[in-house]
Amino acid sequence: MVSENIIRDNLAKDLSILEPGLVLIKTEFKLENLFGASGKVDILARDEFGNFVVIEIKKSNQAARQATHELFKYLSIITRQLGVDNTNLRALLVSTEWHELLVPFSEFQYHSPVHTKGLHINVNNDGYITKVDEINKIPLNRSIKISHVQFIYLYNSKEKRDESIEQVSYALSSVDVTDHFLFSCDYRGSNPHVITPFGFFFTSTRSYRKTSKFN
Repeated sequence: MVSENIIRDNLAKDLSILEPGLVLIKTEFKLENLFGASGKVDILARDEFGNFVVIEIKKSNQAARQATHELFKYLSIITRQLGVDNTNLRALLVSTEWHELLVPFSEFQYHSPVHTKGLHINVNNDGYITKVDEINKIPLNRSIKISHVQFIYLYNSKEKRDESIEQVSYALSSVDVTDHFLFSCDYRGSNPHVITPFGFFFTSTRSYRKTSKFN
């Protein structure tokens, strides 16, 4: 059986198999925790935009059950240790087994302030990754609430408005933000004092777990 350590060391030689632009900082990056148990991140890297990327590797369902707990702890420690905020930190959870991991990982993604991606990997007998597939989180039983933070942007031409919508849509998709509303607004009246008759409205959604008043 190939160990996680062998997979980690082989992966560290070429992180681009997970994502183009990843640059290795250190394997087994030691975390210093003044308030409890410390630990070691399997791989610490930077992406092409300079963000820190925590990469955790699992290869069994038994280890998978502990993965999200460890990842939450590691991300909390590393923000303090490196002095970075959540916007400059990402996580990749890499596993050969997702049967036990999919539900807790989906829950983790909904709650985590850090952008996290799950990757299913196949490895050969030598511990080299032969295939990588991104994991899609499963929908959880939630009701959707519209955020109280809402925006409307106004323009004096339809062309500028439409161009801005394309730019915002691209930016949202590039960071995997899908839970939002974005629609255009046109003024159809004849008031000559309206100088910005074109606009678009944007807001995100917030998800809440459904709970019973009897719980």
